[in-house]
Amino acid sequence: MSSSLDSPSVLRFDANYYATGCGIPYERNAAWLAFFAAIADRIVDEIGPRTVLDAGCAMGFLVEALRERGV
Repeated sequence: MSSSLDSPSVLRFDANYYATGCGIPYERNAAWLAFFAAIADRIVDEIGPRTVLDAGCAMGFLVEALRERGV
């Protein structure tokens, strides 16, 4: 019996996705760190959370940026 997860239309977040599916490889580099730093700045400025829960945080770049900002 096959499931919907066997469907080719289901996007898989595997090594190939992170290497090719984001425009540039999704890895620790200046571009991604700057991208998530900007998102963290907006979250802190506009929402001002004391804590966050990031479920499914991939490589954790947003969590890292938020922690650097005291969240």
